[in-house]
Amino acid sequence: MSDILPTLRNLVQKAQALHKEERRIALDSILIVGQLEYWRAAPRFGMSSEAFAGHIGLSPSTYWKRAQVARLIARFPKALAMLKSGETEASHLSLIATKITEANQDILLSGIAGKSKREVELFASRVMPDGHVLAESGEVELKLRLNEGQLAMLDRAREILSAQGKVPTLSEVFTEALALLLEKRDPMRKAERKPTQIESTAATAVVGVASSAKGPVRRRSIPAAIRQSVIHRDAGRCTWNFPNGARCEEQAMLEFDHLIPWSRGGAHSVENLTLRCRSHNAFHAEQDFGQTFMAKWREKPVQTTSATLCRDS
Repeated sequence: MSDILPTLRNLVQKAQALHKEERRIALDSILIVGQLEYWRAAPRFGMSSEAFAGHIGLSPSTYWKRAQVARLIARFPKALAMLKSGETEASHLSLIATKITEANQDILLSGIAGKSKREVELFASRVMPDGHVLAESGEVELKLRLNEGQLAMLDRAREILSAQGKVPTLSEVFTEALALLLEKRDPMRKAERKPTQIESTAATAVVGVASSAKGPVRRRSIPAAIRQSVIHRDAGRCTWNFPNGARCEEQAMLEFDHLIPWSRGGAHSVENLTLRCRSHNAFHAEQDFGQTFMAKWREKPVQTTSATLCRDS
């Protein structure tokens, strides 16, 4: 397989150009929706707001969010500048639309720059209309859709937790359930509860090897004690280091990666295992075995059209 980097660089450039254009179009849409709302276009066309939203190609919820953001950026030019520069998203501005005031605009807009939706929600919940920021943790509102069976489980959980004479709130039931789940399933907690005593590479080099009448047989599964020790040592996080020395922040979709590949005799030892996110584990395998070999084990990428590939950025 030829070097993929030139193709990837080309795709990255096209992605950058496409998403820059996407942001510009989204902003244009917000500004147009703002004007339509200002001139009360829906009633002038004899339509309800919901029908008018569909008439111009938007869902009612998207229409109202964009109208809300349009009013916000009209009042606070800094928000418009942040939207243009990519410091924030329209969806994030809609989250603070009912919170922002003349007094708190600077602290609120500065505080959401470059933040995720969850971070914006938490921060905005702590900012008061006068610009004062509460010291305690913020709160995020979650919406759940449950079927009858799930509602029955929720009711039973509330019955169990109300044994002491107090009916718990939904947030208390949710928190209790999460605490029990993490206590039982969180690999970091398991590793901390059962620290594995492994003295040296020599003591662990043969882990994963069993005996049979025909001689040693290597076992593919990694023993639980070894897994827990690796998780504890690596703090439940991908250990891949970027060229600038920074470590990958990923803590989800983690896999055990053999530094010396298992297929080449690498042992199930703490010294030979490390945590990697799925992306970096696959990339490391590609470095070990080559692009051609690993291509057989992964799905083909979604193909873009020739017209897209040939179009100038």
